[in-house]
Amino acid sequence: MNAEAVPIAPYIAPVEKTVHVACAPARAFEVFTAEIARWWPLATHTVFTGRSVRCVLTPRRGGEIFEETADGEHAAWGRVTEWEPPSRVAFLWWPGGTEETAGDVVVTFAREGNGTRVTLVQSGWQRLVEAAAKARESYDEGWGVVFGERFAQACG
Repeated sequence: MNAEAVPIAPYIAPVEKTVHVACAPARAFEVFTAEIARWWPLATHTVFTGRSVRCVLTPRRGGEIFEETADGEHAAWGRVTEWEPPSRVAFLWWPGGTEETAGDVVVTFAREGNGTRVTLVQSGWQRLVEAAAKARESYDEGWGVVFGERFAQACG
């Protein structure tokens, strides 16, 4: 049998971040989805660095996640794959990339004590092949700031 060998990227562990926020799951879900523009650092974490004026997560399965500039330039960041308010949202995630190289992000919201435990897991690194390890390292750090600090503060 002369089948060509297809390169397979090595397994790379998901990035997982968890924060505890002092609000109900429904409120944390709303902040993460409907209010993303309030906590997302548009000055630094965008395709159009320093020029974006808004980012949006369209609230439905199949909804687009995107950013726009004042001049109307549009950049897709991802697409919502699961929409289960107030407990779960999942999306393909590819800011600056393509859907073929997208990561899989799942965010869950669970009541814990007087607040909510919010967990973000990003996987699917194998789609990036050679760039996977570097991308994972970058997102591990980036989600720590964007999700672990900014989102958590916005819920406070």
